[in-house]
Amino acid sequence: DMTCTCPVESPAANAAETLPWTFAEFGYTRADGTEEVETDAYSLFASVGFLGKWHAQLEWTDGEADVDGASDDPDFDGYRLVVGAHPQITDNTQLRIDLTYFDYDGSEGSGDFQQDGYGIGFGLRHAFSPKFEATAQLWYVEGNFESSGPFFNFDEDFNDTYLEFQGRYNWTRNLSTGLTYQLDGGALGSATSSYGSGDAIRFDARWSFGNNALSDLK
Repeated sequence: DMTCTCPVESPAANAAETLPWTFAEFGYTRADGTEEVETDAYSLFASVGFLGKWHAQLEWTDGEADVDGASDDPDFDGYRLVVGAHPQITDNTQLRIDLTYFDYDGSEGSGDFQQDGYGIGFGLRHAFSPKFEATAQLWYVEGNFESSGPFFNFDEDFNDTYLEFQGRYNWTRNLSTGLTYQLDGGALGSATSSYGSGDAIRFDARWSFGNNALSDLK
């Protein structure tokens, strides 16, 4: 009589490895605000998963808007911080709950503008197979947009609700590429600006390091 003592991983454990939360990525975003405004932005994004179901993320963005008829196109840079939870709800699906804070600064000719705010997001992340996953998330954000210059000065609050859909293909265990579509998301990700409001599409290349950077603390 022979008994196998080999360890057996549960489907949930396999799904956790399929949906890693510790990674770094480089992204490019293209957004059309209005018929006269188009925005291009590049970003560096880092994420750390810890204690089994928590994550913290930081994104740095640098971009420029192409405004028809403008002598000086505006450019901007800034960061977005996200902290959240991703509890497992099925073997291959995680609930995603996020809080975010963003802060961007820019210039246009001799004028400057600044935007900051916060938001909350709810969504689902699902692994259809070890190669393919998808995420859908609803965001609500509030913030302030302030601009100053020799010919214009204004300070206004804003709020926005937008949907974000992402598909991701895992080429290897560590390397993947993703395509994200933001419906009224704008070039600034979780923020809507006078130059970036409207639908946006983002492509990224990601290198994953694992699911939990602090798994030994569970």
